[in-house]
Amino acid sequence: MKATTFKQTLNTLNLLIITTFLVLALYSALGQQIFPFVGQYRVDIENYISEQLDSEVNIRTLTGDMNIFTPSIHLEGVTLKSSAKQSLPSLSIAAIDAVLDPQASLINLAPVFKSVRIIPV
Repeated sequence: MKATTFKQTLNTLNLLIITTFLVLALYSALGQQIFPFVGQYRVDIENYISEQLDSEVNIRTLTGDMNIFTPSIHLEGVTLKSSAKQSLPSLSIAAIDAVLDPQASLINLAPVFKSVRIIPV
């Protein structure tokens, strides 16, 4: 009886470990294939941020990368104009590097960043 219970527990533990491994491998593989294409949504992201800030936002380049389980975004040439009448940007940023914390984001059900580095002009 004890041997059967032990065997069932061991089988359940093995199944849990294999399932966890497969889910993490799938997450990493999908991220490696999908996340580098985030740059194709640069215009959509500009429009969304512009609506949220009620200002004109321009991003020269937007790239994404996935390092095993950690996605990151790199933005270059970010400018913010407070009104359409202004010709000079109100804020210019040379580059922004943001690294997402997937574990904390999953716990909080919202994006949480490990680090955000802003490089001024």
